[in-house]
Amino acid sequence: KLIFDIHFQLCSLTYLVFIIDFVIFLIILPDFVRDRGLTAHEGTLLVSLYSITDLFGRLIPGWVSYLDYISNRNIFVLSIAAMGVSLLLMPLANSFGVFAALTLICGFVTGCQMVLPAVVLSEYLGSDKTAVAF
Repeated sequence: KLIFDIHFQLCSLTYLVFIIDFVIFLIILPDFVRDRGLTAHEGTLLVSLYSITDLFGRLIPGWVSYLDYISNRNIFVLSIAAMGVSLLLMPLANSFGVFAALTLICGFVTGCQMVLPAVVLSEYLGSDKTAVAF
């Protein structure tokens, strides 16, 4: 019965695509920025920036939803949309500042997505089915 739940399918598919995207992003980022004319040092600095905002992305959505500013579902959807837009803009970037801004967004969104899928699944499926679903 769980596998036929539309919320389970949407969350699972979204999380699967996200995992593939963020792993590929981290692997190719240093090489991609070198192809765009930046140095190897700047490429590794971008990975560090990514990691810092990933930490904030893991902490902030919980606080925001706890304070009832925005729901977990909306944070989930907005973060996936933000990652999609930033990844679409990445090939247009040619300077370190633009790469840094897009990398900061991707890092924050990655942090959000590491925490949110289990929370969103528990809201839709109930806490008793979340462990099996996840």
